[in-house]
Amino acid sequence: MKHLEFITCTGIDDKTDFEWANDIANKYPIEWGVLIGHGENNRFPKPETIDKLFSISGQKSAHLCGKAARDFILGRMPKDIDLSRFDRIQINGYHKGLNPNLSAIEDLGVQLIIQTKDTFQDQDRVHQLFDPSGGRGLTPDVVPSLGSTSKLVGYSGGIGPLTIHNYVNKIKGAGRFWLDMESAIRTDDWFDLRKVEMACLQIFEKPRMPEVYRLKKLKGGSDKYGLCECCGKTADPIYLLVTYRTREADNGQTRYYYHEDKYGHLECLSELTEK
Repeated sequence: MKHLEFITCTGIDDKTDFEWANDIANKYPIEWGVLIGHGENNRFPKPETIDKLFSISGQKSAHLCGKAARDFILGRMPKDIDLSRFDRIQINGYHKGLNPNLSAIEDLGVQLIIQTKDTFQDQDRVHQLFDPSGGRGLTPDVVPSLGSTSKLVGYSGGIGPLTIHNYVNKIKGAGRFWLDMESAIRTDDWFDLRKVEMACLQIFEKPRMPEVYRLKKLKGGSDKYGLCECCGKTADPIYLLVTYRTREADNGQTRYYYHEDKYGHLECLSELTEK
């Protein structure tokens, strides 16, 4: 069985409402991703904004971009950001010959994430993220299957509140995975917690499916079963309406749960099924 462990919401910025973000992380399994790089860009928050991130709930990951990623590979750490405070560090980009067993990473004591455009490799000490989009919001037609490695793996590429269900349906096999969202949870290039919350609702809150009814004619009337529970008048014959609520189980099958029953006229009970 495939199991979504958490969602990484990448792109915390200087306008993020951290009180709201904390509320979301207390309801859903969230990892907050911070882009770390150089240059003037809304997606690269100030060091003081990053400090605020550690006051709220949820895992934290640092996503190193451009020169910051290349420096990290060479063992050079950012001067104004303590990477050891994060749970995971992601090296953005597809670096040939990347050796994940860097001594600097071992000293930090954090989990490393590397990106792949292809299948997941059997690597012991890193988490792999399938990311053919590279932050451009492009959804892949096909994604690698789970099961090629026992490690936790990730998926990215155009995932947001409108696409999250379709993306998860593309993932085949059995295993643990996470999703990474970035471009599709921004509005006017600012991190949008409304979209974050919408995506979490879509994937973590199983919607109640339509109710199912069973209507049966009984032998007898109000003298045996009492007055119609809808209109309060006598009925002969009397009918029984049993209502079941349904939910989709994790294996995709529909489960039926008894909700209530009512006795009454056929016409009265029929109206209840049409609401």
